Amino acid sequence: MRLVDLYRVSGQERCRARQRGVLLGTVGYLLALGVLLLLRLVGITRFSTAHWLGALGCTVAIQALLWSAPRFGWDARLKWDRHYIYVPMIVAVGLLNGYIYMAPEVRFILMMVWFAALLYTVGYAGALSVLTLNLMFAACYLIVIFGLTDPSRIGSTAFELAVVGSFLIITAYAAVVFESLRRERRSMKDLQRQLLEASITEPMTGLYNYREFYRRLQEEIHRAERYGRSFALLLVDIDRLKAVNDLHGHLKGDALIQQVARLIRENIRPSDVAYRYGGDEFFVLLPETSREGAQTVAERISRIIAATSLLVGPGQVIYPTVSIGLAVYPEHGRTTEEIIVAADRALYVAKQARSSPP
Repeated sequence: MRLVDLYRVSGQERCRARQRGVLLGTVGYLLALGVLLLLRLVGITRFSTAHWLGALGCTVAIQALLWSAPRFGWDARLKWDRHYIYVPMIVAVGLLNGYIYMAPEVRFILMMVWFAALLYTVGYAGALSVLTLNLMFAACYLIVIFGLTDPSRIGSTAFELAVVGSFLIITAYAAVVFESLRRERRSMKDLQRQLLEASITEPMTGLYNYREFYRRLQEEIHRAERYGRSFALLLVDIDRLKAVNDLHGHLKGDALIQQVARLIRENIRPSDVAYRYGGDEFFVLLPETSREGAQTVAERISRIIAATSLLVGPGQVIYPTVSIGLAVYPEHGRTTEEIIVAADRALYVAKQARSSPP
């Protein structure tokens, strides 16, 4: 199992984050509508109460739909909008230009709101995406101003084109800045991933370490308790590692540990996770696995390791073996300690059986 799968953001967390973003946008729209109403009261702009109420109702309805999309999983269908930012921004294009149509006298204030809306994309949208959104806003603005608005309420054609040109120049600069921020965010996430990887993996084998093992085992117990499922735990111990160290040196002993770790990792399912517990011991966590299934995995691992040679000297190879203890939840225990103790006892029995004469 990959690290990204172990620490993937849950669906609920993603849903809440997206809903918070939509609510924040809704507050911004309501503030804009409140300012428009205030400007109407002081005589700076003019529009009917029916138009304002219609804009309010449309805003609330659309934002409610955007808020509901993550809750019901509709956003998962938007493969082209992985972070769920482009659909809300397209909605912002429509709503803000609708406000401009209602109150063209204060269109420059509403265009400033667009710059605030662009902050929604910081770290997620690149330069091309931001430029596309800006061009979309500018195109809608021109349609509203020249196609739908009373000419007496706007400036000359040259003036409006100059406004749009200035808008595009400023937003193009913003697109360049946002691209830089997106790259920095990616670099930061890569660094965080590397630090996380280093903190929970064991450097010699690349397997997860014992701290991560305890965390994941507790998590698996909680999942099994909640859904009434079982899981299995294998405790793998390399036989006679000390003899290899004494006869061939610790470098060959390390090579043996690395080989066993690699063979374990290559011969378990993608959903299974291997850990180096320390020294010559490894844990393998097998989610949703019965005793019979775990025994099959244990036999396969043991057989493959025993069939793989290790070069320990010129023309000299050994065929290492392992002993494996098996414990199953809830048959052998319901707590972390009980499961580990059960696997350790089973390993002791397996070692005794291997050392006993036939």
